[in-house]
Amino acid sequence: MAAVSDKAIVLAVERFFKRPEIYGNLAFLNNRLPGSADIVVAGGAIRNVIIDVVHGDAPPTRDVDLFIGGLDPGFCLSDTFEDQAVEPVALKGLRWYPVSSGLAYDLCLLPDFLVIDTCHLEPTMDNLLNGIDFTVNAILYDYRRNTLIEKGCTAAVTDRMIDLNSSFIPDKRLIAYLARQNRRS
Repeated sequence: MAAVSDKAIVLAVERFFKRPEIYGNLAFLNNRLPGSADIVVAGGAIRNVIIDVVHGDAPPTRDVDLFIGGLDPGFCLSDTFEDQAVEPVALKGLRWYPVSSGLAYDLCLLPDFLVIDTCHLEPTMDNLLNGIDFTVNAILYDYRRNTLIEKGCTAAVTDRMIDLNSSFIPDKRLIAYLARQNRRS
C-alpha cells in the first residue's frame, strides 16, 4: 500500500471530489454518520479519473463505491437512510440514489465487505485494499483525511493491465460477477 504521488492524478481526483454533486452528497453522508465513521471511496470512480488523466478518455462513471468503517457493531446503515431513495445490493449494503445527483452511491459497512466478512478479517482499510478484486480497482480515497492510497492501480491503468489484486476472492463465480460489474462502472 502506498500513497499516490503523481501530482496530476492527485489533483484530478481532488477535482472530482470537489464537484458540487459529489462533494454535496459526501458531505450529506458525513453529516448523517457518527463522528467515528471512516468514509472511504474505492475503485471504479477513482479508476475512471485516472484513466482520463493517463489515456485521455475514460468510460462514464455511473456510481461511487463507498465503504464505511469505524462504527459500533450492529450499526444499521438503512436507518441512516430511511428518508432517502435506497435499495439493497447483492453483495450487502445499499445503493443510494441522491436526488441531487445522476450518480448512484453503493454503500457498504466495512465489516460487511464480502472478503472481510467471508475470510473473517479485521475490518481495516489495509484489508479492504487487499480484498479489492482487480489491480485497476485497488485504490482508496479517504474522504475525511483527503488521502489517496493504492496497491498498484495507477501502474495497472498506465499499463492497461488487469490482474487479480486479492488472493482472498472466494470462488470463480464471484470473480465472473465482479468482472461483469466492473464493465458496467
